[in-house]
Amino acid sequence: MATSKPTMLEKIVRNLAVLYRYHIVQKGPRRMEMLKKVWERELAPPTPKDWPQIKQDFALLVKKIETEAYRDLKVKEFLVYSFVGLEVFLWFFVGEQIGRWNMSGYVIPATYLDPV
Repeated sequence: MATSKPTMLEKIVRNLAVLYRYHIVQKGPRRMEMLKKVWERELAPPTPKDWPQIKQDFALLVKKIETEAYRDLKVKEFLVYSFVGLEVFLWFFVGEQIGRWNMSGYVIPATYLDPV
C-alpha cells in the first residue's frame, strides 16, 4: 500500500517539532544558564568599587572633549563611540516610555485642565 505524500502543513509541523526538540530540550538549559550569567554581570547596577573607575573614565571623556582630541580618532573608533552614545541616548527614551506607559507623552486627566 502506498503512503500519501505529506502536505506542506505536515512538513512545517514536523520541522518545527525537530527544531523544538533541538533548541528547547537540548540547548535550552545551557542557553538559559548563559543568559542568566550575562544578565547578572552586564545588567547589574554599578557597585561602590566601580565608581572610581567610572569617575576616571568620565573625567577622561571631558578632557578629550575640551582638548578636541576626538579629532584624532580613526573612523572605526569614531563610529564605535558614536553608536555607544546613540545607544545610551535611545535607552533613555525607552526608559521614559516604559516609565510613563505611553509612547507619545504623559496622559493628563481632563480634571487637571483649566476651564477657560
